[in-house]
Amino acid sequence: MRVLLLAVNNWLLVYFMMLQHSMSNFNEAYGQLISSSDQVASEGDTEVVMPCDYLKDRSELQIIKWDEVNEDGGIIVSGIVNDVKTVNGRYTLRTRKNGKADLVIAKPVRNDNQRRFKCEIQLFDQDKYIFSDHPSVLTVYCRYNRWLLVYFMMLQHSMSNFNEAYGQLISSSDQVASEGDTEVVMPCDYLKDRSELQIIKWDEVNEDGGIIVSGIVNDVKTVNGRYTLRTRKNGKADLVIAKPVRNDNQRRFKCEIQLFDQDKYIFSDHPSVLTVYYLDAPVLNSSTSIAYEGQAVTLTCSKPDGNPPSNTTWYKNGQELNTTDAIRFTESEDELEMLIENATGDDSGNYTCKSESDQFKSEKSKSSYQIGLKVMYLEEPVLRTSQSSVYEGEAVNLTCSKPDGDPVPNSNFWYKNGKALDTEDASRFAISEDALEIHIKTITRFDSGSYTCKAESDAFRGNDGKTSNQIDLKVIYLDDPELTASANSVSEGKMVTLNCNKPDGYPDPTITWYKDGQAWITTDTTRFITSEDALEIYITDSTPDDSGNYMCKAESDEFRDNDGKTSNPFNLEVTEDALCIKRLVQERIHIDMNSSTEIFNKGVRQGDPISPKLFTAVMENIFRNLDWNDKRILVNGEYLNNLSFADDILLFCHHPEEVQIMLEELNEESNKVGLNINISKTKVMFSKDILAVLTYSAETLNGAEFESDRKSNGTYNDVNHKKG
Repeated sequence: MRVLLLAVNNWLLVYFMMLQHSMSNFNEAYGQLISSSDQVASEGDTEVVMPCDYLKDRSELQIIKWDEVNEDGGIIVSGIVNDVKTVNGRYTLRTRKNGKADLVIAKPVRNDNQRRFKCEIQLFDQDKYIFSDHPSVLTVYCRYNRWLLVYFMMLQHSMSNFNEAYGQLISSSDQVASEGDTEVVMPCDYLKDRSELQIIKWDEVNEDGGIIVSGIVNDVKTVNGRYTLRTRKNGKADLVIAKPVRNDNQRRFKCEIQLFDQDKYIFSDHPSVLTVYYLDAPVLNSSTSIAYEGQAVTLTCSKPDGNPPSNTTWYKNGQELNTTDAIRFTESEDELEMLIENATGDDSGNYTCKSESDQFKSEKSKSSYQIGLKVMYLEEPVLRTSQSSVYEGEAVNLTCSKPDGDPVPNSNFWYKNGKALDTEDASRFAISEDALEIHIKTITRFDSGSYTCKAESDAFRGNDGKTSNQIDLKVIYLDDPELTASANSVSEGKMVTLNCNKPDGYPDPTITWYKDGQAWITTDTTRFITSEDALEIYITDSTPDDSGNYMCKAESDEFRDNDGKTSNPFNLEVTEDALCIKRLVQERIHIDMNSSTEIFNKGVRQGDPISPKLFTAVMENIFRNLDWNDKRILVNGEYLNNLSFADDILLFCHHPEEVQIMLEELNEESNKVGLNINISKTKVMFSKDILAVLTYSAETLNGAEFESDRKSNGTYNDVNHKKG
């Protein structure tokens, strides 16, 4: 008895079990349409017919096929013959009337004994096969006496010893192929030549050596689809498998040979194992093919199926990428991922991924389809100038570089201090055709400012355009100062004010005064008061020596010496006054400098007009000894710290603390010439909401307190000064 074993993967068994369960109801309804029966034949008969009777004729046949099955109904060989392949070696499909089809087996042999066949039919109006409940069993009787049959059965038990003796006559080896090869040859070498070959066949077996398909090819059926028996000298025979595929991987084949002088098959101890290497192409996908600069882009490359497993590599524009950046390049079990977090123009290009293994390298490696990534970007233009500081009246060039971008930038705009630059005045501006260069022919002070240029493209308009660096253009210039005076001619002793109008200029100018062509020295603070910015000079007590030609000169870091700008000249004339108080005092009062006492040759009567002039002369001397330049206020363009008429005095200051100091200093100087402050007639007024009581020591003001008034809108402090 010959037993065939079917090796099926576990998952396929589960599938067939589920399918068998789902088909039970279908076959219960239609199974009675088919009937088949067991058949008996003798070895050597011309043929044996396995009938398939379709009992009802309400439907037409669509597909007919015969399968060989095992005892449990599992398929050993599917589609031995069918309505397309009606002849297959010894097997023929013979159709009869009423749609009936029989399997005809030519010349049955003893190996056909107990083989089971199943007829399956698919109807035109159904999508499933129907078959009889039981397969047809073929029984083949041998042409030997009964005792000889028993003898063979006894010999079957001793087969193992037979193959141990003759197995060394056959050797086979494992083979390796790649999917897509033209063919692979499984060799069968008969090592001894003392016997002649009688029967050759190749079987497919499982890991345990059990037969899955018997007689894929043999000395009768030398060609079976992709399988061919190729004989060589010395009776050797190989199995040739055309175009091996991945499903052929790890399939096992066994070569069996029956010798003429033996009645049993011999075979090698181990079947030949076919290993098929294969590799699919990886599949590349991208989240987008067009991205804006700064946008995130993700590319994924699936790991392809292959034997052996492969390694996959990223490529850009044909060059392998460095994948050491663990944030940018990640890998999972099924795929590789490239994350471009902030796309730039450098990321544009054609991307592929390529898979390689030990069997598939270089030209045999598999690459994905190419994906082109376009990153639209626009770089910032660069603004340059021939010079950032230029003298008024000169020319200057501003150049804006054309930035790189995709799409290419096609517009350029100019700005000054954040506003569009008006370049329509052709007499002053010349602009290139591409608007990348501006030539200012004659620059003025009004051209000073912060300049930028802005590039735009079809993808970057308006606020999306890119602005260049800022260039601060400085125009150097200096205007002429203008000199004015309070009077052209004054009498001796009068105050004269000289004012130099500060000119406009860059850098900021400083003022220098000149008299009669020489630098004017005004360090004598008893006669000259100079404003902090040196724009005003007060001659408090003019003399004939102050007569002369005056001018002021403006200078800056860029305009020095001869480059400085000089004002208009001003001629001041100071005339002598016959009633000059100083002269009168000198005539009427004689002071013996060698004596500690003052000697007066004569006095004046009360009401004499000279009395206030004498007071004025004495008070003038007192105030010249007081250094109060830092204690004054600005009133209508004049800096004042006191006003006096004869013995009445007004003192000005900013803070109460200054009142204390000024009164003490005034009291001290007054005492030196025999004058005292009249406390009862002295008052203090404040321009701000300040409450203060000023107390003086007994040595200075006899410990008296001044009366203090709060003034919300006052402008000065009032102090009555009387001779003691």
